[in-house]
Amino acid sequence: VIAGAGLSTDAGIPDYRGTGSGDRPSVEFDDFVSDPVWQRWVWMRNQQTWRTMETLSPTPGHQALAQLEKAGLVSAVATQIVDGLDARAGIQNLYELHGSFNRVRCL
Repeated sequence: VIAGAGLSTDAGIPDYRGTGSGDRPSVEFDDFVSDPVWQRWVWMRNQQTWRTMETLSPTPGHQALAQLEKAGLVSAVATQIVDGLDARAGIQNLYELHGSFNRVRCL
């Protein structure tokens, strides 16, 4: 199964570019690594988001995928979502293509 951001919207996390996601300026890598103002802004925004994610619970969709995996009907889940709700739901064979917020480290 390939999961996208829509799986977590029921938990209160807006998808990155969908309705309700807010106005997010694009941050280019060169700007981020060369400009301390961008670095502070990005880390401040991300810290606020991560604190929110820590309080959320898996959605019925996450739970269903975990049950399907446990029943042997799903062999793996690949996700672009970084919220960690897939793992919290108990999905074992999980590929977090964009990583996970709880493993982010400062460069």
